[in-house]
Amino acid sequence: MPIRLGKPQIQRDFIELLTNTDGISFIPITASVSPKAAEIRVSYGLKLPDAFQITSLIKLIAKVRFLVSNSELTVGSNIR
Repeated sequence: MPIRLGKPQIQRDFIELLTNTDGISFIPITASVSPKAAEIRVSYGLKLPDAFQITSLIKLIAKVRFLVSNSELTVGSNIR
């Protein structure tokens, strides 16, 4: 949205916040998660980026108890 509004500094500040805040980690999203991400997307009616995030996390920790990526998305521990 900041780019659309012509405010690239807000975008830079947000990236700086994400990359320099303790407790925030980045998990690589690889092609190997694509089939499961597609399955999760269809099964739960998610947007593809959300399905990729959840699938990558599942692969990383092998169990998702609860994940909220925004106020409208809540996925429970029943995803495997």
